[in-house]
Order: sequence, then structure tokens, then C-alpha cells
Amino acid sequence: MTYPIPYLKTIMVLVMLSLPVGLGVNASYFITSAIRKKRISTNYLGLIISYALVFLVSVLTGVVHPADIRFDADLPGAAAAVAAGCLCIGVEYLVGVFLTFFSAGRWVFRISVHSVYSDTEKISLGDILAVVVFVILEELIFRFALMSVLSGFSLPAAVMIGIAVCIFALNHVHWGLISFIQKLFSGCIFVLLYIVFNRNILIPVLAHLTQNCVLLWLSRIGKKANHE
Repeated sequence: MTYPIPYLKTIMVLVMLSLPVGLGVNASYFITSAIRKKRISTNYLGLIISYALVFLVSVLTGVVHPADIRFDADLPGAAAAVAAGCLCIGVEYLVGVFLTFFSAGRWVFRISVHSVYSDTEKISLGDILAVVVFVILEELIFRFALMSVLSGFSLPAAVMIGIAVCIFALNHVHWGLISFIQKLFSGCIFVLLYIVFNRNILIPVLAHLTQNCVLLWLSRIGKKANHE
């Protein structure tokens, strides 16, 4: 005799959605090792494949429904997203400065931009496209899919937000404790944008893209300054 376990399929999908970066990091390592060329696109390719597979499986199980994705044009929301993306950079910078002070005992105000960006000598169109695709997939997983699954457990909004933010930050812990704490703040901003603008995924996507594009631009400025 078999005994059905309530929410089993949903819980399994939730676990899968919680750590998609593990497979992606390993895949990216093998891809960059095989190509032997440091590019943003090759660094992100493994993550893109991993995230796409995780999202596809969550849809095929019937737990996540792509028809529920809202991708609506919203001018005030777009303006708020751009501002929020810039705010994320400022908040993460300040968090990095204070955490560095607590660990090193001295103030360090010059903090390097993400190594995936700063280690790339020349940015190509393929690199920019990889950033866009990666951001969209990350938002589909950590905002749309994750929040959809958590909503099925009838949790209080604050608990749902807390779990979603922690899972998002946890997927950045391989870049260090500072990165994990920084992503707690930016993750909170992204998920609040998603909720405030009626789960319109376009808004956190624009905010996240703004953050990454500005960081990409800053990495070029820093590289140029180092060469002078």
C-alpha cells in the first residue's frame, strides 16, 4: 500500500529551485577549462544551462505555470527599477566597506567589481547577451518560480519574503560571506519590487539588469584606470 505525502512534489521542486547555482558553477568550470579563455559569456554559460534546466523541470512537473508570468510594460515601475538597481550597488558597496572594516580592522573604500566582469579584457556582444539571459533566468527562478512555490504553502508574506531572500543570497555564498550578506540586501529589494508591482517580473529584471550593466561599466573604468 502506498501513502501519498502532501506537498511532496512541491517540496522537491522547492529544493531544486533553492540551489541551482551548484550545477551551474561546476558546468562553468568545465566550460572555461575546455575553452581556456576568460569571457563573461563562458563564465555564465554553465549557470545559464543550469538555471534553464531547473526552470524547465519546475514547469514540466506542473508546480510552476509559465502562463502566470507577468511581463507587463509599466513606466513608473521601470523608473523605480532603474533607481532600485543603482540603490543595490550603493547598498552592496556600503555593506562591503563595513564588513571589510570589521574583518580587517581598517577602512577600505576601493572595492573591486565582480571578478567575472573585471577579469574579461574586452566585452563582446555575446558577453552582454549572456548577462541579459542570465539575469532573466535568475529572476524567473528566484522571484517568479520560488515565490509561486512558496505561495502554495499559505505562508505569511514576511516569511515568504525572508525565505526567498535567504535562498537568493545562499546561491551567492560561493563568492564569499561578504557576497552572501550583500545579496541579502539586494535580494530583499528585488523581491519587494516583484511584490509591490503585482508580481510583474519585468520590474525586478530591469532592476537586476541595471545593477549588472552599471557594474559592467564600472569594471571597464577600473580596468582603464589600472592600465594608466
